[in-house]
Amino acid sequence: MPAGTVLHVTADHGMVDVPPQDRIDVDATPELRAGVALLGGEARARHVYAEAGAAGDVLAAWREVLGHRAWVASREEAVADGWFGPVDSWLEPRIGDVVAAPAGPWGIVATQAEPREPPLIGMHGSLTPADQQVPLLTLSAM
Repeated sequence: MPAGTVLHVTADHGMVDVPPQDRIDVDATPELRAGVALLGGEARARHVYAEAGAAGDVLAAWREVLGHRAWVASREEAVADGWFGPVDSWLEPRIGDVVAAPAGPWGIVATQAEPREPPLIGMHGSLTPADQQVPLLTLSAM
């Protein structure tokens, strides 16, 4: 690099290592599958779409089973708490009836419904500082 040049290298998000033993498998946990029509999102930002009339039961079950391992909110709570920034009303139905964001180094996977999920250890998408902080490397040429 020429003298006086500064190079900044960054990423669009942070990462968390989630080894296989720290993955919560929805397909192996009947309580997490009850009343669920569809899973969306990714392992550290799960959108759960409930069967008609089951959203309240799904929310309660996910909160109970995941406990301290995840922040679990209804769509309305997540929008009100600013999880997605400003959300236009026409976009709200795209958000899951229930949204779950791991609070530590966990991932929420579905080994039967999503068998092709990449076997990567590094994951992102939750609300933890490690997920939210963007890495930056600065190099200066003298």
